[in-house]
Amino acid sequence: MKKRFLCLLIALLLLLAGSALAQDYTASGLFSISYDEGTYSLNSTEYLGDTQDNGLWLFIVYNTDAIFDVTIDLEPTLGNLSLVHPTKAQIEDHIYLVEEGYQDLDATLMQTLTLENGVVFNLFRLRDSYGIFYLAQTVVQGYAIDFKAYYADNRDGDTSLLTALGDLVSTFRPAP
Repeated sequence: MKKRFLCLLIALLLLLAGSALAQDYTASGLFSISYDEGTYSLNSTEYLGDTQDNGLWLFIVYNTDAIFDVTIDLEPTLGNLSLVHPTKAQIEDHIYLVEEGYQDLDATLMQTLTLENGVVFNLFRLRDSYGIFYLAQTVVQGYAIDFKAYYADNRDGDTSLLTALGDLVSTFRPAP
């Protein structure tokens, strides 16, 4: 009996310790994410005011190895497309538009993630002059929310980076 109680107590402490490391961040009242503050840091001021055309930089989540750069853009080609509880046709339209729009970066769909809250992210592999990196994108009423993942030392993105990106976007929660 004592052994069982001790095991349950240890399991509870481990669960509480793990959840204590999770940090929530709300991006300008638009959405929230969670990240492991024991592994990553978040910076929402480094590029503050860095906007181009119809886009706005929101924040980066990073460590010494990986960087996740997050922006929001008004994309006229997306119209009123939304990937919140989308139809299969809407998901396919989005994939086509991203592959066409990033044709110069050899965009290739790697996977589609459907979150419990109904938000869909399409994850793409892209290649630029520095090498391979990843883009996870969802769309809400014509606004593209981009999570770009790349290694800090500019080496090519790999399965580990793609998995870390998927883990980060899986915590995405739209603002109420």
